[in-house]
Amino acid sequence: MNYRMVKKSPAETSKTFLCSYLSSIRNAANLTTEQIIRGKSPLEGALHPVVPPDTPWQPPPPGWLALSVDGSYSAEEGSAGAGMILRENLGSVIFSSCQLLFYCNNVLEAEIQAIKSGMSMAIEWSNLPVLVQSDSMVALSSMTDASLDKSANGQLVRDIKNYMLQREFKPVKIVRSQKMVSHCLANYARTAHSTVCWLQRPPPFIHNLVLADCKPVTLE
Repeated sequence: MNYRMVKKSPAETSKTFLCSYLSSIRNAANLTTEQIIRGKSPLEGALHPVVPPDTPWQPPPPGWLALSVDGSYSAEEGSAGAGMILRENLGSVIFSSCQLLFYCNNVLEAEIQAIKSGMSMAIEWSNLPVLVQSDSMVALSSMTDASLDKSANGQLVRDIKNYMLQREFKPVKIVRSQKMVSHCLANYARTAHSTVCWLQRPPPFIHNLVLADCKPVTLE
């Protein structure tokens, strides 16, 4: 590859040097002695990175329920868990559940298991259509795509599609900050080796997270 070198004329070089020198003199008045000695000074016009706020949980529209799910997996410990919570559009809890998973091979399997278990419980404890919320696009594809039917998780996928014949379920891709409740439930199942279902209420360790999800979002 050939590189073309572009040289500045002597006049342009002198101009660049003088502009840089004058800028250094102006900046020196605002620098500490230590910054001058070290040659470290703040960049002119430097932009501070803008950190976007966490996206809040999105409640379902009236007449629908939201099933938020998550899977937790640790290869080092050989443990896995699933977390599920079903809520109405105003945030009231129908059920929250954590499930210890046995013989789970990876995080995708844990995510799909969480969808399957959550859908099964939603059919048992409600009669409204359900939005299935997960941050795993691959796991959500088990609801609509045939590519996972013959995978190692094929039986779970077939169970999920069978549930979809019994009730209207729609997959909804969310981001991590929108699934903090189900994330905590899944981690609790895995680390506490626990399988529990709480009806019409959340357990104490996620109570504040559920309340935070119900707070209205205000725009300033």
